[in-house]
Amino acid sequence: MAPDPGAYGFARHCACAPLVRPGNHGYTPDGYGGMGLAPVRRARTAAEAVADSGGAHAPALTTLRTPESR
Repeated sequence: MAPDPGAYGFARHCACAPLVRPGNHGYTPDGYGGMGLAPVRRARTAAEAVADSGGAHAPALTTLRTPESR
């Protein structure tokens, strides 16, 4: 379990927190009283968060032996 960095973790530009990130959108007035939206960063999937966190190496951690058992 990793500590929850809150909204700061979602705003970070790097993948230092293995969290699923929502997508980011930029906006501007559309000239008709509404807003125009444009994607800035797509949402990060759970699979990407696991991969960035070293998910491919998880089995190595479960097969480690303590020094006493060597």
